[in-house]
Amino acid sequence: FIYTNWIWCPDRYQKVTGGSFRYSITPNDRYVRIEIRDGEGRRAWCSPFSVQS
Repeated sequence: FIYTNWIWCPDRYQKVTGGSFRYSITPNDRYVRIEIRDGEGRRAWCSPFSVQS
């Protein structure tokens, strides 16, 4: 799953299946957080990281 801070973004939350995913940062994004779930439902995630320049 990909999460961003911008709640009006239509792709703010996306479920990803497969090995990779590409997300284009928008001008309104301040941070991104990534969550990973394995086939048994176990989860891991990263801390939110800043994407502003």
